[in-house]
Amino acid sequence: LFSCAATDAVQICAAITGFIMAAVWLLYTYGWDSFAAALPDTLGAPENYYNLTGLTRIDNGAMINYAGIMALVLGDVIALDFMERIFAAKSARTARLGCFYAAFLTIFVGLSSCLIGLAAYSLIPDLASSDPRMIMPEMAANALPLGFGVLVIAGILGAGASTASGGLLGVSTVVGRNLYQKNIYRLYLKSKGTSLHEYNNEESHAKFDKRLLLIARIAAIPVMLCAMYIAHV
Repeated sequence: LFSCAATDAVQICAAITGFIMAAVWLLYTYGWDSFAAALPDTLGAPENYYNLTGLTRIDNGAMINYAGIMALVLGDVIALDFMERIFAAKSARTARLGCFYAAFLTIFVGLSSCLIGLAAYSLIPDLASSDPRMIMPEMAANALPLGFGVLVIAGILGAGASTASGGLLGVSTVVGRNLYQKNIYRLYLKSKGTSLHEYNNEESHAKFDKRLLLIARIAAIPVMLCAMYIAHV
């Protein structure tokens, strides 16, 4: 948990600095016109970009959209890759403040990303219309100064690496703690006529924790391979 939190701290610094400074630089260099160009009645983004009927009309997929929103909201509240950052905090106060800081910074990083995307409609309109997935890399490589571009790319890669490492650690911990300790090992001890509680009293917690850590590390390998396969197909 501590190693995950430590690497995340480095990765998030690059992302926050890169996105916010890139948006500020674009505003300072090109002015608001570079962003307003993506708004209606100027160069114009497609009208369906501003069509909100997907949230108000059932025949336009409102139920599916709300189901996705609720799944993300409720799922993220109990997501293991989020919770492990909380568990790694040294105190409840630190965890609470960390959540508030994260919420505050998310607003600025999200708005900065939106502003970079809006500027792309004016700076690279062909790509913005044909392949919007490449807007960030293209803006970082050709529209931003080298330093800001490197930080933006580092932020994108860092966010992906942070999500992957958090998810991998979370699933591996579930395998060790919930699957092995709570089920497999409990059945093994039951077959020997003892219980997990009795066994823990006889064996030091440090030794048992080392065993769980080893199992979680080993489990990370097949979990990673399965994730790579699912991503490929």
